[in-house]
Amino acid sequence: LIHEDLTMARRIQQNLISKEYREIKDLNFYIHYQPESEIGGDIFDVHELNKGYIRLFLADATGHGIQAALTTMLILNEYQGVKNLKQSPSDILKKLNASFYNNYYKLTVFFTCIIIDIDLKEKKITYASAGHPDQYLIFENEIKPLQSTGKMIGLIMNTQYQEKEHAIHPGNKILLFSDGLIEQIDENQEEFGEERLLNELKKHKDLSIKDLGVHLKEKILDHTFQNKLIDDLTLLGAEITWKNFLVY
Repeated sequence: LIHEDLTMARRIQQNLISKEYREIKDLNFYIHYQPESEIGGDIFDVHELNKGYIRLFLADATGHGIQAALTTMLILNEYQGVKNLKQSPSDILKKLNASFYNNYYKLTVFFTCIIIDIDLKEKKITYASAGHPDQYLIFENEIKPLQSTGKMIGLIMNTQYQEKEHAIHPGNKILLFSDGLIEQIDENQEEFGEERLLNELKKHKDLSIKDLGVHLKEKILDHTFQNKLIDDLTLLGAEITWKNFLVY
């Protein structure tokens, strides 16, 4: 009976996961979502607010298993209320934190996340990050870490989030992921780690986002002991192409 309930929970969760990216033609995407068990604590959303203006959201609930999976439902519910606001990522995170804290602080559930707005007309990205691990913007000759700009969501009521901008060019790639990417361990209990990830990005930065994503996924699964994940694994990659960039 419990197994049947978990199977149904997984179907519900997978049905709620964003699929809008398939309809967005202005970017090339690679997405891989692999929960550690039947249900996971990661959630993501890709949404086009206006033509040429795309908002990426990726969140990772604290904990594992059923508690984390239920938290993703709360996250998605609260995010749906703010994701269409034509405000900056830092303002969106501030509103998200306030509503999540007000509604669920007694549950003591928290999550890290990042919001990136990609503006193809202005040729820039704007982002804010709430306690999330460093994510990466991949240039031709540089890999730029997108660092956390504030505390995780739900921890403190009046949290401020800084915001950062970067110019973008054709061929640039954005790589977002949950901490499960760097925290998977091998048979010696050694994590995949940020250093190993950076080395792989430097060696393979010229690959398309799809090929890069597939390569990273395979590297991580090869690293894990008997291909057994200890945490949910989510990769969300986006690439700006010449064709789509020059339209604007």
